[in-house]
Amino acid sequence: MRNIFIKFIVFFIFSAIIFSCGPQKSQFEKLKDKYENKNFSDCKSYIKALNEVTDIFLDELEKLVMEEEHNFYEVGKLFDEIYSQAILFESECPEMFENYDQRIISEFEERFPQKDIEPSEVFPPRSKSENYKKLRLKYKDLNFENCSEYLNALNDAADVYLTEIDILLNDLNYLDNVYEVEVFFHKIYELSSSFEEECSDEIEEFNYTFQTELMEKVQELESTNDYPYDEEYLDVYEEDEIIE
Repeated sequence: MRNIFIKFIVFFIFSAIIFSCGPQKSQFEKLKDKYENKNFSDCKSYIKALNEVTDIFLDELEKLVMEEEHNFYEVGKLFDEIYSQAILFESECPEMFENYDQRIISEFEERFPQKDIEPSEVFPPRSKSENYKKLRLKYKDLNFENCSEYLNALNDAADVYLTEIDILLNDLNYLDNVYEVEVFFHKIYELSSSFEEECSDEIEEFNYTFQTELMEKVQELESTNDYPYDEEYLDVYEEDEIIE
């Protein structure tokens, strides 16, 4: 009986070792599981998540700058998703955001002292758009029960996106406000695959109308003589970047 008990203990320990040595998730994968598609209820939990993802984002940026193997663009998608929610909380806790901004400046001074790279090149100014804020509040959960609800959200997001570009046409300094709207529009559009069988014709019609309007505005923007950004900056508005 004693030998059986010893064999059982040995088997238990051996099994525990095998399972504990299985594939381990990276820190980024853990954060992605924790924060992807998450809606935050208060400023404290939001800033905590923003700082955690920013840590990984800066690590990957440093690898990119040093021309090492990196996962910068994949991490950047999660960072964009969380960063674009800032407009919902900034007025609630401005001091926390001031501390966050100061932290970013300090991180860049420490990590990239000899590199010609500024925080503003990586961290766009946060949007102040009231149109975008209302859109985020209206569709905070992004849970759509049917095609009709989804199409309403998609059209609302497209309307705000195109409106922001209209403002940009009259004020080129407004470009930074368009960034977060674009990120949120993409997030809603990516859900279209869930409704393609139910309303494929409506989604196809949306694609055609939206692309037509968007490209007209892009052409008008590109023809602006005072436009302060090079042609590469406009890639975010290209058709293949918006609708895949």
